[in-house]
Amino acid sequence: MSSRPRKKHKHATNTSPSLKPLLEEGDEVYAAFWPDLQRNEQPSWYPGVVTSYTTDDNDDGYGSTRFYNVSFDDGDTLDDIEDLFVFHREDYELISANMKRGHNNTWIGVKNVLDKKSQCRWANTVGWYVATIDEEDHSFSRL
Repeated sequence: MSSRPRKKHKHATNTSPSLKPLLEEGDEVYAAFWPDLQRNEQPSWYPGVVTSYTTDDNDDGYGSTRFYNVSFDDGDTLDDIEDLFVFHREDYELISANMKRGHNNTWIGVKNVLDKKSQCRWANTVGWYVATIDEEDHSFSRL
């Protein structure tokens, strides 16, 4: 966990451009849930809802890092889940369905881009999407 100061947000809105998907309170998500408190073991992924979040003000070039508090559909809750471990529910379901068909997160006309040189864990692990529209590349945070 970061020791930098974080801001708690109750009803913030996405007003600045960011490649990271900025989830808000009430958004339906799939989030990682670890069986151990230290989060050293491999997580499992479960549906839930964002109840709140905090923001690390250090902008690493891809936007500030958010840490989400999630209430899972089964009644469990987990706090301070780093943004790379929380996906919009629709995106998670699309990616999962595509991988079950053996396509490994590939899409016609869309590519998943990672920045392996970045210090940002989201950028070098999850990344963003680039779609070519009318022979021009456009970046998107979500499918």
